[in-house]
Amino acid sequence: MPLHLRRPTAALAALVLPGLLALAAPATAAPAPQATGQLVGELATGRTLTVDPSAAPAPAGDAPVYRGVFRFSSSTCSGGGERRAAADATTVTVPQDALFTSDVGAYYALSWDVAGSPVSGQCYGPVQRGFSSLSVDYSPAQPAQGVELTATGSVSPDTDLNGTTRRSYAWFLDGRQAGTGPTFTPTADAAGQELVLTVTATRSGYADQTASTEPRRVPQRVIGAPAPTIDDTTPAVGQLLTASDGFGAAPRPDGLSTTYRWGTVADDATCTVAGAASPTHRVVRAELGRRLCVVSSLSAPGHDPESHTSAPTEAVAAGTFTVRPTIDDTTPVVGQKLTASPGTDDAGVSVTYRWGRDDAGECNLLDDGSAGATYTVRAADLASRLCVRGSYSSTGYEPATRTSDPTAAVARGTLVPATPTIDDTTPTFGDVLTATQPRDGLPAEAQASFRWGTVSDTGASATCTTAGDPGVQHTVTAGEVGARLCVVSTVSADGYTSGTATSAPTSVAVEASLDAPTPTVVNTSRTNGAPRIDDVLEARTDTTGLPAGTRVDLAWGRLTGTGANATCTPTSAAGSTGAKYTVTAADGGSSVCVVATASRTGHTTDRASSAGTPVVLKRVGALTTPMVTGGSSAPRPGELLQVARPATAPQDATVTVAWGRVRGGACVANGATGSSYRVTVADLGRSLCATTTVGGPAYEKDVSVVSTRQALVTERARLAVDDRTVVGRQKVAVRGYGLRPGQTYRLLALGRVVERGTVAANGRYVGTYRFPSSTTSHPGRAIRLVVSDASGRRTFDATVKVTYRR
Repeated sequence: MPLHLRRPTAALAALVLPGLLALAAPATAAPAPQATGQLVGELATGRTLTVDPSAAPAPAGDAPVYRGVFRFSSSTCSGGGERRAAADATTVTVPQDALFTSDVGAYYALSWDVAGSPVSGQCYGPVQRGFSSLSVDYSPAQPAQGVELTATGSVSPDTDLNGTTRRSYAWFLDGRQAGTGPTFTPTADAAGQELVLTVTATRSGYADQTASTEPRRVPQRVIGAPAPTIDDTTPAVGQLLTASDGFGAAPRPDGLSTTYRWGTVADDATCTVAGAASPTHRVVRAELGRRLCVVSSLSAPGHDPESHTSAPTEAVAAGTFTVRPTIDDTTPVVGQKLTASPGTDDAGVSVTYRWGRDDAGECNLLDDGSAGATYTVRAADLASRLCVRGSYSSTGYEPATRTSDPTAAVARGTLVPATPTIDDTTPTFGDVLTATQPRDGLPAEAQASFRWGTVSDTGASATCTTAGDPGVQHTVTAGEVGARLCVVSTVSADGYTSGTATSAPTSVAVEASLDAPTPTVVNTSRTNGAPRIDDVLEARTDTTGLPAGTRVDLAWGRLTGTGANATCTPTSAAGSTGAKYTVTAADGGSSVCVVATASRTGHTTDRASSAGTPVVLKRVGALTTPMVTGGSSAPRPGELLQVARPATAPQDATVTVAWGRVRGGACVANGATGSSYRVTVADLGRSLCATTTVGGPAYEKDVSVVSTRQALVTERARLAVDDRTVVGRQKVAVRGYGLRPGQTYRLLALGRVVERGTVAANGRYVGTYRFPSSTTSHPGRAIRLVVSDASGRRTFDATVKVTYRR
């Protein structure tokens, strides 16, 4: 056994020998260079140590140069020494004793060259003797539970005249010490653990040395099972074989578990296994002509697993079909679909089927050669027992024909028709409905008949009450409006019991819809323009396409709302129905329209409205004459006159006022408009009037009334001159205001009449006068205006004094 170095002994405590060299200080005061280094290992003969110089330059001075490992005779490691390892060596081996030479008692140190002088580091030693060899093993070489193991091996030198070598033993299980001494017996607890034996040799003057065995597993107990057996050693294809563990009646270990893997025997007699583990095996076609075998794998607590192989069988022979076909239902009825099964789930088996009728135990095949795995029972099979014959073939099997057991006598089938459907489930009066019987599950020869009816109740109590002639189609009658319709189908065929089914009910049958014609309105009184009161309107409708017997009623009304929200609202006034309508005053300002209502038995009533006419023009009617108010009883310039809106004027009518003067009994406009008027000088001597006009675009025509203020326009009577101070013969402008038109006036100066005339229509006088030069200093220098009526009575008399200035 090779020696394994385990760990140091107390005698060689310095296995790792750190050292620090303090170099001798130079003559100067500068810091001395330093170097470190160490030897790692047991310093004994024959041992190899690791060298780690770890030299490092000092901060100042010369850097040390490593020279290697040297042997010294003294513990100071001084002097030159004898080289044992070069500077580039990583290990050093202490030599064994040789003739006349020995390193025993010597010292080792790492050496450097510092400033040209050798300097040693830490001094290691002294060197001890080392054993030249040490080996360890045990017997028997393979550990086992309950088997005593004895340590073996050798050491050199052993006990001799020069001394005694002692051995100490330690037994380890998975790294934990389990025993000491030269012998050791593994217990059951050691099963499955790694066993190591370590021996340490000690001798006076020698370094301790340790050696160990390699780890070896302590095995479990042996099951000791025999080879497995196969229940039939002459197998055939398709046969089911069963394996046994071979123990028979012999006791088995507690908790024994056995698995089996099946295989075939190769030419070299080995068992080649494949597939999943199982105690049974169905012989397959690929094994035809091959010998079979089985391998058992056994395990039990506290035991090592074992595997054993059975003896081979004979060569596999061709199989024989032992199965026969079966019929999935042995109580068939007419119309039923029967299915034959081969009696095996082997996909490699090919089976062809022929169907027949059983006669006293014989399967008489049908003349039409009915073949296949399925067969639909026919009416001709009624009261017969059916059978099926299967012809089997497969690789590895002998061909065979097998017949099924016969069924019971075929009974009548029961027709279970699916729910019939109605093509229109939202019926309307007059609709033609069609019933359909789904063919699912029915024989091809099955026939269906239908009877229509109405549903008399709702929910689970709903019943289809049929009446009338049967048929696939039905026309919805007026009497069925408001009821739900249904249909009952009766299906029959040879060999079957008839079956019935009822459709789902329709929704409630409703009246048919009518589309009322949209009327148009024609004004027979005029061709253009908006209709007027007393116009005659006519409604025209196109009844083409309406069912015969449809009634169309017309009702006139007025349009309310605008755009999409416009609605024709019929009125209840007399004469508002029929094809013609006379526009009334109540229609003024509205759009006239007509509603056509179409109605017919079994149909919904529908209405359609015409478009509205243009808005009917309104009439203003008789107006009251408003009064002209404001100002004096005889208006004067500057005063404000007003005229009110006629009390009878419609609120939505436009009212305009035009002012004027009365001339020739008529009101002649003066261009002023509005409800008020400011009297001007131009109105003097005239009677004022106002023409009020009521109407607008919504009215047939405008209506006017004239309001008159009969009193003439006057002003305050007075006399005035432009300048009361006259220079020389300067003319004097004389003006008279508020005079009576048509009366006679006299202009007097210095007491005498200088001008006569008639007052103008505006009641004013305008003239000039120049005083004679001889009267410049006359004290009666004044101007006088006198106005008299036809009787000579003075109506105005005024004087203005004039001052003369040179």
